[in-house]
Amino acid sequence: YTGITLQNNLIQNLTGSPAMFIYGDYSSRVRFTNNAFWGATVLDGTTIDVLNAIEGNNGNIAEQAAFLSEADLHLLEAGNLNMGLPIDYVATDADGRVRSTEAPTVGAYEFAEVVEEKPEMAEGYPTVNAVTETSATVTSKWTVGGKLYTLVEAVTDAPEGAPARAAKAPSTDQIKATEGRTMLDTRYHENINGARKAGLKTGSYHFFTSRRSARDQFENFRKHVDRNKQDLIPMVDVEESGCRNASRSELQKSLAEFMELMKAEYGCYPLLYSQYRFYNEKLAPEFNRYFIFMARYSSSEPKLRGNGKHNIWQYSERGKVSGIKGHVDLDRFVNGTTFNDIKW
Repeated sequence: YTGITLQNNLIQNLTGSPAMFIYGDYSSRVRFTNNAFWGATVLDGTTIDVLNAIEGNNGNIAEQAAFLSEADLHLLEAGNLNMGLPIDYVATDADGRVRSTEAPTVGAYEFAEVVEEKPEMAEGYPTVNAVTETSATVTSKWTVGGKLYTLVEAVTDAPEGAPARAAKAPSTDQIKATEGRTMLDTRYHENINGARKAGLKTGSYHFFTSRRSARDQFENFRKHVDRNKQDLIPMVDVEESGCRNASRSELQKSLAEFMELMKAEYGCYPLLYSQYRFYNEKLAPEFNRYFIFMARYSSSEPKLRGNGKHNIWQYSERGKVSGIKGHVDLDRFVNGTTFNDIKW
């Protein structure tokens, strides 16, 4: 094969191996232009400088892409991959946004600030009907679609005319505040106020990443989250998408530091949210002593590796709530945990 050009691609390998393998002598057969490589090396044993020095190659960079999530490949931070060379016939990105004529971003998307709509409960909602000793029909309606986390608590003080131990309407909401070292959810304060107006008890969470130090991430959260304006204890969201580059020991050391900093500032350890497989692989059993909010979408309850139990189980991502388009996540208290354990 000859005459091949690889241009404006993200070629990233997060396993510790070279970003790309090509068998045989590729230097005269393949041209590389405007690609972003990330790996132990660019090609097997080749650095970015050596690659760009080959005749016909130019504009390639060695930089890791930081995406909003595994599903959303828009860039997380301004300046990431922003070292490309202009390409005449690639004037816009995949969203139709005009590319820079001087230093376009490598890959599909130019960076843009995330704009989020403010969710508000529609007038007259939520409603609670068909209350029995073990269930109730709860209807909510919001002005925008999205992901809704609800916790349902059994209470002994029943509404007038209802049996004792009736189900209480969803009453809590953990709202994303910060991520990494500098990112603040642009609608965080509006979301907090809107949720309170809707009658929800609110708390705030930080999305943890291995790309930033525990101290920097803690300072970002503390800067924006007032402990005197929280109904629920803080939460830290630790997922594979934010920490895939860290070894088990590196992640545990950084997260343990973050947990201690949070306790010193807020008076309690944060609730720890994670995914079942990832948690058992990277964090158990060392972190089993904390309050654990575990995501496992299954009919079988998660089991922590080693001694310890989880406190909240996110058992489905395909729940339906009247007034919200699409599916919502469903959670429940388990192992003797109640709302009182997570309220401020």
